[in-house]
Amino acid sequence: VVVGHQAEEAEQAVLAEVRELASFATQAQQRGTGDAVESGRGQLEQSNSLVLVLSGDVPMIKLETLRNFIEHHQASGADCSILSVRLENPTGYGRIIRDASGAFQKIVEQRDANDEQRQVKEINSGIYCFDSTALYRALRGVEPANDQGEYYLTDVAEIMLRNGGR
Repeated sequence: VVVGHQAEEAEQAVLAEVRELASFATQAQQRGTGDAVESGRGQLEQSNSLVLVLSGDVPMIKLETLRNFIEHHQASGADCSILSVRLENPTGYGRIIRDASGAFQKIVEQRDANDEQRQVKEINSGIYCFDSTALYRALRGVEPANDQGEYYLTDVAEIMLRNGGR
């Protein structure tokens, strides 16, 4: 579990639920979601495992939904899977951008989106499955080249595709 703001409270809440099953990494400075996942590199990069990312500000989600998502990710052989949702009013959310055939291309955050991209109703839920090795390889390519100057985890999927990943 990556903690930063209100770390002690977050750690206590997690430990109350899962006790010794949890370990923690600290994001010293809050420089974006990519930086948060970067904070876990030491524990996860060489783990040869599945990394499930749930941002702290995503809505409640059912365990069954996460199980189905993980099973789908594993069956697909993908390096990255993104749980997306279609909303009638997607204002404020990052958009899933697809090509003419419907294949994923990238995620564009609301504040960085152009007018056409803001019309897209499919949004990024902030929930991902990654192959740990592919995740940390791609994370090295994330740059803070956005309106907020943050390291966006959302850039990882596009980097993976560019480098031949799935």
